[in-house]
Amino acid sequence: MKKINKVFYGWWMVIAITVLFVTGAAAPFAVVLKQLMEQFHTGRGEISLSQSITLIATGITGIFVGRLLHHFSPKSFMLWGSVVTGVSLLLLSLANGLWLFYFLYLIAGIAAGFNSAIALFTLLSRWFTRKWVPR
Repeated sequence: MKKINKVFYGWWMVIAITVLFVTGAAAPFAVVLKQLMEQFHTGRGEISLSQSITLIATGITGIFVGRLLHHFSPKSFMLWGSVVTGVSLLLLSLANGLWLFYFLYLIAGIAAGFNSAIALFTLLSRWFTRKWVPR
C-alpha cells in the first residue's frame, strides 16, 4: 500500500493567518462616517482623527510587542489583544463626547498592537520552526 502525502498542516496555518491578516486590514469606517459626524456635530477631519490615533498607537505598541514576543507566547498576546480591542470597540457605543471617542480608539489601537502582523507572523514562524523538520 502506498503512503499518501498529505499537505503539511503548517500550510493550513499560513492560509488561516493570511485570511486573518487581510480581513483585519479591512476597516469599514467610511460606512459610519456620516452618522458619526451627525452624532458628534463635527466634521470629517475630527472623526477621521480617531483612525490616525489608532494606527499610531498600534505602530508604537508594535515596537514593544516585538521585543516582548521573544519571551512570551504570541497566542496569549493575540488573545488579550483581541479581548481588549473588542471591549473597547463595544464601549464606543457609549461614547457621548469626542474625547471619550478618541480615548476608546486609543485603547483599541494599543490592544490591536498585540494582535497585529508582528504577533501573527511570529506565531507562524515559530510553528514552522517547531513542527516542520526537513528530512
